[in-house]
Amino acid sequence: MNKYKASGYVECNGAQDSIYEQIRNKVNYNKSSVQSFVTTAKSKPIIIEDMIVNFEDKNIGIIGYDWQVAELEVFAYEYNVKTRSVKYSAPTGLHDDYVMSRAICNHAYRTLKTTGIYSII
Repeated sequence: MNKYKASGYVECNGAQDSIYEQIRNKVNYNKSSVQSFVTTAKSKPIIIEDMIVNFEDKNIGIIGYDWQVAELEVFAYEYNVKTRSVKYSAPTGLHDDYVMSRAICNHAYRTLKTTGIYSII
C-alpha cells in the first residue's frame, strides 16, 4: 500500500480488529486509505452478488490455482422463504476465507478505484 499509495479494506469482525490497526499503523501516507469492512448479514450478500456479477461480466477472473476455484465452486447459498433472505457460506467443515477476501477485494475495486492519485512512472 505504501509503494502505490493504494486504498483498501481490511475485514474487521472482532478478532481481525487488531490486524486492521496494525495495517493502518504501517501506512505512512494517509491512514484513512485503510478502511474497515464489517461483514454482516446485510453486507455479505451485497459483496458476494457484486462479485458474481463481475465474474459473469468477465470484469474479474482467476489466474488458476485449483484451491481458489475449488473454494468458489463449493461456496453456496440458502434461501429462507420466511424471511426472504439469502445466506451465503461454505459448507460445514470447509472454508470461505478466499471467497470472502476476493469479495472484499472486488468491493474495493468497485468503490475505491477513483480514490488516490495515479500516474505512470
